[in-house]
Amino acid sequence: GAYRKYAETDAGLSLRTNGWRAGGDVIWRGERSFSASGSYDVDIGSGAANTDVRVDTRWIPTSALSLGVEGSVTQNIYEFRVGTGRIYGFSADASLGIRSDLQLAAAAGLYRHTLTNGAPGPDWSQRRATIRLEWMVGADPGLGGTVR
Repeated sequence: GAYRKYAETDAGLSLRTNGWRAGGDVIWRGERSFSASGSYDVDIGSGAANTDVRVDTRWIPTSALSLGVEGSVTQNIYEFRVGTGRIYGFSADASLGIRSDLQLAAAAGLYRHTLTNGAPGPDWSQRRATIRLEWMVGADPGLGGTVR
């Protein structure tokens, strides 16, 4: 969590001068190669309020293969302009180890932005996709200084 405080704005009206953020994560590691996680974060303060929720699951059958899916919802409440915006997301990713220091990774996601109650702003709906080659340079200190 976090707390923040702002100076007065001298805008001629009384505005909120503080805010806070709180959140939590939970991770479940199943037997063998499955895991799942979820998180919730809330941000309350001057100008806007934000809430984020994410859930994901991952399957790692071997050290060279990983598959995952994620669902997410982000909600913004615009306090100075009445309205609500939400972004609903779904994505999937995969990685395949080619060598101990090289892997091929891909991800794809769909994000749908909804605006309600007269919320301002552009439509952030989008599709995203990436394919990348990841190369590890040097030893990984998290693995005792060895190359993965």
